[in-house]
Amino acid sequence: MRSDREFLETLLQTWNGYKDEDLMLEVLLKRAMGMDVPEGTNEEYLRKRKWGCTCGQCDDGWMSKRMRFQLKCQFSYPTAYFH
Repeated sequence: MRSDREFLETLLQTWNGYKDEDLMLEVLLKRAMGMDVPEGTNEEYLRKRKWGCTCGQCDDGWMSKRMRFQLKCQFSYPTAYFH
């Protein structure tokens, strides 16, 4: 999955998220191995992981807690800071 993404982003300049089939295989394998999958249903797992989420808590798979924090920090500085 990672190599497909890198290929599409690098050479074709386009990536439409991970394929549902690949994500379904991933979640089924995780569950078969007894790993904890925080998403309740397979469909929820697909929705959250479509864009490469690794934490499982991102909004639609891309706006992670870390990203929200970084954006908040960038926009919370007074304008005098940038002069």
